[in-house]
Amino acid sequence: MAADIAYRVLSEPEQFEHVIDLEIRVWGIEPRDAVPSTMLRALQHGGGLINGAYLGNELVGMAVMYPIPLAGRLVQWSHMAGVHPEYQKYGIGRGLKLQQRAWALANGYNEIRWTYDPLLRGNANFNLRKLGATFNTYLINFYGIMTDAINADGLPSDRVEAVWRLNDARVVALVNGEPLEQTVDYPALLQRDEHGQPQIVGVADGKAVGYRVQLPQQIKGLSHDTLLAWRLALRTTLQTAFATGYAAVDFLADEAAYIVHKR
Repeated sequence: MAADIAYRVLSEPEQFEHVIDLEIRVWGIEPRDAVPSTMLRALQHGGGLINGAYLGNELVGMAVMYPIPLAGRLVQWSHMAGVHPEYQKYGIGRGLKLQQRAWALANGYNEIRWTYDPLLRGNANFNLRKLGATFNTYLINFYGIMTDAINADGLPSDRVEAVWRLNDARVVALVNGEPLEQTVDYPALLQRDEHGQPQIVGVADGKAVGYRVQLPQQIKGLSHDTLLAWRLALRTTLQTAFATGYAAVDFLADEAAYIVHKR
């Protein structure tokens, strides 16, 4: 399947209409909430990239990014990336991000940023362990209460700001498929108790080089109260760690735990 996927830069209004259709399919949103084709065209014209993954003539994945100013320079902001639900196990998301990286480097950018929900272990593993992004910015209720099919859980839409430094040695190694170094067994700050509830067991006080921050093994089936408890515990733990000079630099998939490391 992966070998049959073609990645393309999109620039035509008809292609943007297909992006909208896929956006609605992936997130289960109302058409009024989709990014319109006119806006996609404006973002592309203003120096952004709209790229797509095709299986034959069918658009099965897409991503949207555009330039933003940051501390006197420009970086690319990846607003959204999604893959059709029937094709999410074939590495298409990684292919879209690698196309973003190649395009950004070719156009003079060395950094891409985006937000994601830090409570979702799949996204955490993909962003930190597969791509090599890091983060040290926590955004509380960034989008407000959301109503799409993926985020309609009534939780505050907390997000973290992923930073993908495209020429970082770890990022280059991951892109080239090189094995990663063994992660040290750091002490825990947040962990699951015997009932799957969040338990804060430490504070990032600067004494350790790194810490582990666990997530739920899975969130499907958890009650709203349990999800909210995890949201608030993770918020407190990460904000405290970031305020004392740490950044999230890796993710352990088997344990479902972030590694935060002193900067």
